[in-house]
Amino acid sequence: MALLTKTIDAREETVACIRSTIAGAASMLRAQFDNACQLVWHNAYGLTPQQVLDALGTDAAELFAISNTIIPILNQAADAEHQITSVVPDGTTYTLNADGTITLGAA
Repeated sequence: MALLTKTIDAREETVACIRSTIAGAASMLRAQFDNACQLVWHNAYGLTPQQVLDALGTDAAELFAISNTIIPILNQAADAEHQITSVVPDGTTYTLNADGTITLGAA
């Protein structure tokens, strides 16, 4: 009845828990990042990306700063196919205005 009497190696169990916790945290952070990107670039309420950034006002620059800080962390946990290269989609440029607002343009 090894099923009932199997001993647990505390070190292996601890390592497995750490790996699981970190993987789960990385997965949740990526999901939240993706949700935020969807709200800006593919808004469910029909707003254009510029309208979303205008609504954020001077917080728009902070959104981009936080996103650019998070991207390298997310990429450490992602395989090559799921790397994030930019906070803006291809073909879009942005200007960080002195007042913290952001103006989008076409590349």
